Amino acid sequence: MGSKRSGKLNIAGWLLIMMLILGLCSGCSVPFSNLLPGTEASEQGDNEYSDYYYRQLDNAEKKAYRRMLSGCERRKTKVVMKPISSESFYKAQGALMYDHPEYFWIRSFTIRMMADQVVQVSYPYESSCEDQYRQVEEAAREILRRAPSGASDYEMLKYFYDTIIETVDYDADAENGQDLRSVFLTKRSVCAGYAKAFQYLCTLANIPCITVRGTTSGNISHAWNLVKLGENNYWVDTTWGDPVYSQETELNNINYNYFCVPDTDLFRTHAISHNIEMDQTVIEDVFTFPECTDDSLNYYRTIGAFFETYERNEVERYLLENLKNGKFIGLEMKFGSPEAYESAMWDLFTGNRYIETILINYRSFGVSSIAYSYGFMEDCNYIVCNIHYR
Repeated sequence: MGSKRSGKLNIAGWLLIMMLILGLCSGCSVPFSNLLPGTEASEQGDNEYSDYYYRQLDNAEKKAYRRMLSGCERRKTKVVMKPISSESFYKAQGALMYDHPEYFWIRSFTIRMMADQVVQVSYPYESSCEDQYRQVEEAAREILRRAPSGASDYEMLKYFYDTIIETVDYDADAENGQDLRSVFLTKRSVCAGYAKAFQYLCTLANIPCITVRGTTSGNISHAWNLVKLGENNYWVDTTWGDPVYSQETELNNINYNYFCVPDTDLFRTHAISHNIEMDQTVIEDVFTFPECTDDSLNYYRTIGAFFETYERNEVERYLLENLKNGKFIGLEMKFGSPEAYESAMWDLFTGNRYIETILINYRSFGVSSIAYSYGFMEDCNYIVCNIHYR
C-alpha cells in the first residue's frame, strides 16, 4: 500500500491533502450522545464493543477521536484539533470509522497540515447525508420491530443474518457498496456494506459487535463481523452466508458455516488484518482481536445436523427422521473433521452411493419415485441434500 508520507510535507503554511479510504471488498454502534471533547468514550458505550477500536488508541489519539466524533454528531464539515502526527491521525480516523459505520460520509475526508502535523479534518457532509442517515435509521429500526418476540441474543443475531441475506443482493458494482446505505436503502451491496449493516443492527439491539477487515482465499480483501455472547466471542460473515457463496450446485439454502463460529472454522479461509490502510499509507499492527474458541453455538449442532464422525446408522436415522417429518429441501450435514466429511462424500454419493439405500428405505412410507441432488463445501466439511419425490 505504500509508506508514510515523506519529509516534503514538513513546510511552513497550510497544505490540503485529500484522503479516500480504499474499499474493503473487490468486485455500528449507537452514537455517543452529545459527546463533548474531553469525555472518555468508554463512559458513553453500552458494552465494550461499542468503542472497541477507540480503546486501543493512545491518549493523544483518543483525544483526536473524541473531537472528530463530536464533530460528526454535530454534523460539522470541519473539525479543528490539537496538532497530531499523521500516523496518529490515521489511527484515530480509522478507529472512528470502524466504531461508527452510521457516519458513512467520513469515509472520504480532507486533512490540513502545519509543520508536518494534522490540525484540521474536513468531511463532505451535506443535507442529503442527513436525509439518508434518517432513512437508514428508520429502515434498521423497522427490522428490529419485526424481530421475533422474546428472542434471545443468539436468535436476534440469526434473525439479522437471515434478513440481510434474504433482502439484499450481492452486487460488486453496487452504489455506496462500501457503506451501510447500500443494504438499508438500495438492497444491493458488497461485503463491507453487509458487515457494517449487521454491526449497526446489533448495536441497536445492544449486542456487542464490530466489523473486522482482512482477506480471504486468494488474498481478496473482505470484511466480516466479530460478536460477543455471554463470555465468548464468535465470528459472523453474512456475505459468505449468502447462497451465492455456498455450494457447487444451485441449492438456495442459507449457509450457516460462517455464523457464530470459532477461529478453527473461520481461519481456514479468512485472515485478519491488524493494519490501517488509507490512500498510500499503511500502518501495521494497530489493532488486536480476541480469540474465538467456543463451538457450542455452531448452528448445525443446535439443529442436530452435526456429526463428529461419519457413521452410516446415525446419518441414515437423521435423514429418515427429517423425511418422515416432511423436510425434503436443505437437509444439511456438517462433519467434525475432513476425514469424516470425505468418508461421507464417498459412501453417500460417489462410491457406494449409500444415499440411494436410504431413499429406497423411505419408499415404505408410500413414496413411489424419489431422486436427489446435493451440494457441498469442502472447506467447511459440509453437505446439503435436496430430495425430489412423487
